[in-house]
Amino acid sequence: MSEEKLLRHIKEEAERGLREIRDAAERDAASIRATAQSEVDKVRAQMRREAAAEAERRKARLIAKAKLEARKAVVRAKNELIEKAMTVLEARLKSLRSTDHYREGFFLLATEAAQEMKQAAQAIVAPGDADLCREALKEMGQELDVETSPGLWGGIILTTKDGRERIVNTLNSRYERGREALLGILAEKLFPPDEDK
Repeated sequence: MSEEKLLRHIKEEAERGLREIRDAAERDAASIRATAQSEVDKVRAQMRREAAAEAERRKARLIAKAKLEARKAVVRAKNELIEKAMTVLEARLKSLRSTDHYREGFFLLATEAAQEMKQAAQAIVAPGDADLCREALKEMGQELDVETSPGLWGGIILTTKDGRERIVNTLNSRYERGREALLGILAEKLFPPDEDK
């Protein structure tokens, strides 16, 4: 073989070797790219799933928070309505003294108190009830010192001479004793249990 043929043959062999190396490198690179793309796709899919799950959790938290706030608002509104009703009731109790039936009610309260305390020495009543109190006591055959207290809505307080014992039978005290029960009754009447469903 001549020198020229030998050089051409070497050159062709070198070029073929280079092509084989380049082809193998391109195949390896394509395989690496495909593997990398597959991993990227898996990571992206996982990230989408995690983001969707987090979005659902966040949505659920926001909905739960909104429901809680709505329930709180309803409870506040109900409580305000109940308190307004109690304010109206309190105003009506305070105005009972101006009704035609008050005299009868006062006599009943005074009689109950007198039956509880036989040794009463003093009666305390609302301003404007002093004469009514004296009249009731006279009918019961009792004569007591009568004083007034501006904080009373009506009714009577009887005390012993030394002030150590007292019977409180006032509209104020009856209202306070029954307030909790009244709140429950009002809540039930204004907001029946089946309405909350």
